[in-house]
Amino acid sequence: MDERFDDQQLRERIRSLRSDGLSTNAIARELGVARGRIAPLVRELARERTQRSQTLVDTYCLGVKDALGPRVTSRRGLERFASRYSEPFDGGRVEAPVELARHLVWGGAAYAVDLGFEPHPDFWPAAGHLEALDGPSDIGFGLHGKPSYVSGPFDDVARILDHSVGMDSAHVTLVAPLE
Repeated sequence: MDERFDDQQLRERIRSLRSDGLSTNAIARELGVARGRIAPLVRELARERTQRSQTLVDTYCLGVKDALGPRVTSRRGLERFASRYSEPFDGGRVEAPVELARHLVWGGAAYAVDLGFEPHPDFWPAAGHLEALDGPSDIGFGLHGKPSYVSGPFDDVARILDHSVGMDSAHVTLVAPLE
């Protein structure tokens, strides 16, 4: 075991290097750590990111958490894409009219902005592909009238909420870090 990094430090370095687009091999070379130690952590972090990003719009607090613009694909590619996003949910996919998507996306973005959270950076380039709402969303946001924040295992909840709504103004669920 490479003693330069404990597991937490290694995960954070891998997360940073993956966000820069480095491959598993490139990360191993960059950190001077065996690929065999890096590869399982890259897979673990990819699963974690996929699980966190399954909900593209957080209707309780953060608004638009991820965004994807239109892509040209085959019917088979569309099926694989849709399956990847619906897999973790009970009951699988549910078809919804585009009007519901508009209210969900634009309403969620507006709610979060009012709380001090900006949409995911990819939102604005993709937003033009989903016509904006003319008025307020028909969807209610928050939980029982208050923002509800579920932390990720590495979130600094106090910093995140204190910069926006405050810890006392939101329902908060804390998730323990992965060990």
